[in-house]
Amino acid sequence: ATTSPFTIRVWAKDSFGNDFPYNGPVSMRARIGGTDESADYIITSTNTFVNGRLDALVQVTKRAFSVHLVIDSNTGVVETSGDFQVNSGPLDRVLVTFPGETWTPGLNTPGFSGNLGAPVPAAAGGVLDPVKLRTADAFGNLVSGTWVVTLGCPTGYIFLLDEFGTLMSDTHVTLSGTGTYQVVYRTAGEQHLSAEVGGIPTSFSSTVNVSPNVL
Repeated sequence: ATTSPFTIRVWAKDSFGNDFPYNGPVSMRARIGGTDESADYIITSTNTFVNGRLDALVQVTKRAFSVHLVIDSNTGVVETSGDFQVNSGPLDRVLVTFPGETWTPGLNTPGFSGNLGAPVPAAAGGVLDPVKLRTADAFGNLVSGTWVVTLGCPTGYIFLLDEFGTLMSDTHVTLSGTGTYQVVYRTAGEQHLSAEVGGIPTSFSSTVNVSPNVL
């Protein structure tokens, strides 16, 4: 499966395997691996049984090699599906993670950036290290492949350095998975990075508050 919707059908049964005419809602969660279980990794069109049957469109929003769906009656009856793999969806954005932010892929919150936290403030000329770049789907999962990305600062100027602190000759980078860089904002104010890659709209980072440097 991918993070796109798929159809499930669940039957209510009694302890002898007979159909049971259950009507009402249940809780639905996704279990990632053995212990990471949350309703935050799933989107469903409905969670209500009608005449003993639940038909729903489901999205699992976190990429993982082993996923189980968990159906919980909230009255002590819990059933788990067989395991399946969930792959990332198509490229949706270039995700920039600054110091102070934590990459947190797979949450189902509408409009979620893929990061938790907020960038630490910086002074003009100060180095933000590390700055992580990732090609990501709509839920912040890593998308495989090789992509040429052009970075910029729409309202100011930057220096871009590689992960070892060497100044790069331009702001074009090639991403295959996760790239690690250092960024120096040269312009004070509320600044962010832009990231352009062919085929999708321009991506924007979180805002970094950049103070003027000392006299």
